[in-house]
This record gives sequence, C-alpha cells and structure tokens, in this order.
Amino acid sequence: MRRRAVFKNGDCNILQSRISKRRLRYLQDIFTTLVDSQWRWTLTIFAIGFLGSWLLFALVWWLIVFTHGDLEEDHLPAKQAEANWTPCVFNIQGFTSCFLFSIETQHTIGKNKNLINTI
Repeated sequence: MRRRAVFKNGDCNILQSRISKRRLRYLQDIFTTLVDSQWRWTLTIFAIGFLGSWLLFALVWWLIVFTHGDLEEDHLPAKQAEANWTPCVFNIQGFTSCFLFSIETQHTIGKNKNLINTI
C-alpha cells in the first residue's frame, strides 16, 4: 500500500530533516512561505504590512508639515486666514490627520479637504 503525501485532514506527511539553514531558506522565498503558512499568519503579516506602510508615510507627512511650521498654534487650519499663512498640506492638525491623509493617498479614496499646496 502506498503512503500518502498529504493526509485526508490536510496535514503533510513529508518531514524535512537535515536541511542546512532551514529557517533562512523560508525567508528567501517569502511567497512560498506565506502560501505554506497558516491563514492567520498570512493575514497578520499583510495587516502589519499595510499598517506599517500607513504609519511610515504618515510619519513622513508629519515631518514635512512639522519642519514647514504648519503645526504651530497660529498656523493651524482655524487661524491660517488670520495669520496669512500658506500651509504645505491643507487641513493637517496633527499626526492623526497625517495618518488619515496617508491612508487616503495610498488608497485613492479622495482627499476630502487635505490637499498638497503646489503654489
């Protein structure tokens, strides 16, 4: 009688033994690793990737706005007209609005009133 490579319940009947640098080989081929891993790990890695990307770009936008001086008290959106201030990005009030701007920009769902000033 022939032995099965995959059991009826979906478990593999193949043991990988005596493979040098086995953990490193998993990371070299990330696609196969994600296909072979459990769904919860695959979805977790993708969720962390999306969140990390949003946070990274939000941090970049926040640094741009911070260095331009748009986060000072008299340069915030409520007082920009009084101070005759032209912001780098319109309607940014802090890191939270930078995070929202990052998500909106990456997913192209529209920018609402957060616009980059090209003047």
